[in-house]
Amino acid sequence: MKILLICEASWTVISFRKELIMFLKSKGNDVSVLVGDNERIDEISTFVDAKVIPFKNRNINPFVLNKLIRILKIEIENTNPDIILTFSIKANIAGCLAARKHKCKIFPMVEGLGDVFQPTNFKQKTLRNICAFLYKKALKHSTKVFFLNNDDVDYFVSNKIASANKCIKIDGIGIDASSFEYSLPKPDSFEVLMMARLIKSKGIFDFCKIAEKVKQINPNIVFTLIGKESEITSKDLEPYTSKKIINYLGFQKDVNSLIKQSNILALPSYYREGLPRSILEAMAIGRPSVVYNNVGSKDVVFDGVTGYIVDKGNIDSFAEKIIFLQSNRDVVEKMSKEARKKVIETFDSNVINNVIYKTITNAN
Repeated sequence: MKILLICEASWTVISFRKELIMFLKSKGNDVSVLVGDNERIDEISTFVDAKVIPFKNRNINPFVLNKLIRILKIEIENTNPDIILTFSIKANIAGCLAARKHKCKIFPMVEGLGDVFQPTNFKQKTLRNICAFLYKKALKHSTKVFFLNNDDVDYFVSNKIASANKCIKIDGIGIDASSFEYSLPKPDSFEVLMMARLIKSKGIFDFCKIAEKVKQINPNIVFTLIGKESEITSKDLEPYTSKKIINYLGFQKDVNSLIKQSNILALPSYYREGLPRSILEAMAIGRPSVVYNNVGSKDVVFDGVTGYIVDKGNIDSFAEKIIFLQSNRDVVEKMSKEARKKVIETFDSNVINNVIYKTITNAN
C-alpha cells in the first residue's frame, strides 16, 4: 500500500514519527511524508521519501488555509496514496479537506488539544470556536480519528466535532523502550527533574513554589528544570535560580543523562496534554513521576504504582509526595521497576504501532 504522512514540523518527524514510519515500511508499504518546513529535511530523507510543503500550525488565515488545501490536494493526487495519516491541528484539518474527494482512507491524530482549546480571553475563545468549526467540517471526511486520552474523545464527541463511532483511543504515539537504558535511582542523593517548554500553563511557577516549600523542610533535595524559553524566560526565573531553589539548565538535547541522574520526575502541568512524552521517557529509564490530576498526565501515571497524582494547584500535597519519596527509597525503587514494566507492556512503540496498523488496514 501507499501511505502518506502529513506533518507540520520536521523535528516532529524525527522525534515522534520515525518509529512509526520504519514500522510501516517493514510491513512492505510505500511510505512518503509531506512536511511543513525544511529544517531537518536532509535527515528525514535518509529513511523516507519526503517533500516540503511550507506551512505553520498556528496560522488559520482562511486564504492561507485554502492555499494549503489546494497544494495538498495536488500532492495527494500525484502521490495517489491508499492511506493518509495526519498530525497536528493544521495538518489534520487541511489534510482531511484536501483528501475529501480522493478515494483513500484518512486518519487524523489528535495529540492533545493544547492551549487553543484552553482559552482565557475573548480572542482565544474566538480562535477555539474557529478551530472547532474547521475540525468538525474536516473530520466528516476522515475514516477514523486517533486520540491519546479519553478526555479529548469526550470533548470532541460532546461538542459534536467528531462522531463517537469514528474515535479510536490509543495509548500514546509509542516510545521505543529498548532505546532507553533502565537504571535504579541514585541512593545517595535526591533530585527532582521537570522537563517542559517554558509556558505558564505547564506549571513552571508551581514547580518553583513546590521546590521552595520542599527546601524549607529538606534543603538537600535538588530541583532541576530543563526546557526551551518561551512565554517564560530565564530572567523570570531569577527569583528562584538566584536563591538556588531551582537549577535551570535551558534547552537540553540529551535528556536521557539528566533523567538518569534524577530520582523522580515532576510535572505540575495545567496544560491539556495528549500523553506527555517526558513522563514516558522517565518511566522507560525507571523514574517515578509526581503529576497534577490533569488531562494526559493522569492517563500515563498509575497512582501509587508508578508515581503519584495530586489535585491541580495543590502545591502542599505535591511537596508532601516529594518529601515522602525522598524519605522512602524502597518505595521509589519499587515504583522505578513498575514504571519500566508499564512502558514495555502498554506504551512501547511496537504495541502502539501494531494497534495503529491494524486500525488503518482494517477500517472501512
